[in-house]
This record gives sequence, C-alpha cells and structure tokens, in this order.
Amino acid sequence: MTYETIEYQVTEPGIGLLLLNRPRVYNSVNHRMMEELESFWQERLHDLETHVIILRGNGDKGFCAGLDMRDFMKNAPQMTVEQHYAFQVRLARLPLAMRRAPQPIICAVHGAGAGLGFSFAMASDVRVISPDARFSAAYI
Repeated sequence: MTYETIEYQVTEPGIGLLLLNRPRVYNSVNHRMMEELESFWQERLHDLETHVIILRGNGDKGFCAGLDMRDFMKNAPQMTVEQHYAFQVRLARLPLAMRRAPQPIICAVHGAGAGLGFSFAMASDVRVISPDARFSAAYI
C-alpha cells in the first residue's frame, strides 16, 4: 500500500521505522491515517523480516496530538449514534492492532502525546520519552 500520512522504511536489516507524518497538525490522526495504520499493522502480522519497529512522530512539534478534530467534525454532525459508536470502536482497535504485532514496538515520544498519541505510546513495548514530552488522556 502507498501511504500518505505515515512513512515506513527499513533502516537496517530487521529494524523498521514508522513515522506518523502529518507534522503541520502535530501528527494528529485523520481518517486516512487511521486506514493506513490499520493496513500497516495488519501487514506486520505476516512480516517475518522485521524484528523490531520504532514508532515516532515526524517534525519538531510533537509525537501525536490524537484525533484530528477538524477532520472528524466534517462528518460528525451527520453521523448516527450507531455510526459514532462504530467509529470509536474502530479507533480503539488501533492500539489493539499494535499489541497483536509480533514485533516489539519502541515508541519515541517528544512533545505532545495526547489521546490516541497517548494510547500509541502505552500500546508500545518500550517507550523512550524526551524531557519535553507531555501526555494527556483526555479523550473527546
């Protein structure tokens, strides 16, 4: 799959680097990134070449500010209660998909780690936290 909002590269044999790549919006998760992350983690289930994955946010602003509320609010007013629930379930499956990955995940956090960003860090096996990292579990 070709990615627009994430980047993945094998930096050395067995070492994969996954970048959340929306730095202008603090690497917040929009619908496209959610789809790409779902696909990425599904592909890792059958990836025998990668032995560890390093996850980090691109840019200087921060690791991940969570859900992109501007993107979400485009559709939210028209969504039914059932659709909102299905969307929340889908979001909750992203950290679960990380936990199912056979590769250990090292999360490098700088700046904001809010909402889903906090969840991504917590779903990782190892967290490397910079002194400027700040976390928030205030899910909206």
